[in-house]
Amino acid sequence: QLRIGYGAVGFAGTKDKRAVISQQISLDAPLSAVETLRFDDFEILEAFRSNRWLEIGDLIGNRFEIVVRDTDFGDAEKLRSAVSATSDLILREGGFPNFFGIQRFGAVRITTHTIGKFIAHGDLKGAVLAYIANPMEGERADIFAARKMISDGANFADVLKEYPDKFELERRMIRHLIDRPEDWAGAIRQLPKHLQTMFVYAYQSYLFNRILSERIRRGIPLSAPIPGDIIIPCTEHVVPEQKDGILVSERNLEKIARRVKEGKALVTGLVFGSGPLFAECEPGEIERKVVEAEGLRPENFVVPQIPYLSSKGTRRALMVPMKKLDWEVVTTGIEN
Repeated sequence: QLRIGYGAVGFAGTKDKRAVISQQISLDAPLSAVETLRFDDFEILEAFRSNRWLEIGDLIGNRFEIVVRDTDFGDAEKLRSAVSATSDLILREGGFPNFFGIQRFGAVRITTHTIGKFIAHGDLKGAVLAYIANPMEGERADIFAARKMISDGANFADVLKEYPDKFELERRMIRHLIDRPEDWAGAIRQLPKHLQTMFVYAYQSYLFNRILSERIRRGIPLSAPIPGDIIIPCTEHVVPEQKDGILVSERNLEKIARRVKEGKALVTGLVFGSGPLFAECEPGEIERKVVEAEGLRPENFVVPQIPYLSSKGTRRALMVPMKKLDWEVVTTGIEN
């Protein structure tokens, strides 16, 4: 309706496509045209001019209303007890582990980080085939069969005839490979740029989640620093990611622990890239162990064939602060 490309749309964070949400977006389009937009699945609540363009990473936070149905606790009192204990733990700890969620990796096809791994290891062919081939249980029969044709070695011209029209991004890549065989980098470039970068981000997110999981497994606190940690300052409303920070030592531990407790700083974990800042002591040992297990070096995140997929990495808070958590157990009456 606006006759603009995908690059003319900006947003601060990606959302689960199955959720009912409201969010701000920025559009490079006339205000009058935006105000008259009409769609079946969303509506414009408010439109105004701004000199600020929204980008991924600008998001301060989310406000959620979550409904959990059909629990198997047996009765409402047991459920209330379980929810109360969980709520008390989250508030006592000051938040919850800052894992990257499932939407970063995919829903039906949990392959986004796998494709990013292929890219990081320089296997662009593997990345393309993981996207257009690689059939998985749970997919529709027609797309499963089309993907399997590629895995079985069929030529792309024959595959294109069978590939469902709904999967336009995959079809776009296949058409490119018909015209330019073996141009795997070019095939990846057929995808929207944000999706290309999401592959690399997803792999970095997977590495971070492994680091965070290992720290939890070892019983190392997330809301209190230990020697070797790197902390970053924060404001009341922002969970930051930052490329540098302050190294925690025995000398400054007491002071930094106080700032973390006051909510003025956060303990971080490594989001590995071409310019990593590793922690030291046990936190650093965990980070290096995860990176080495994947066979990675900093240069893996320099992608010469597609330079904008290169990523320096950053430090990310290990815990999401939470100040307010309300809950209610409802035994009847919730339909949607």
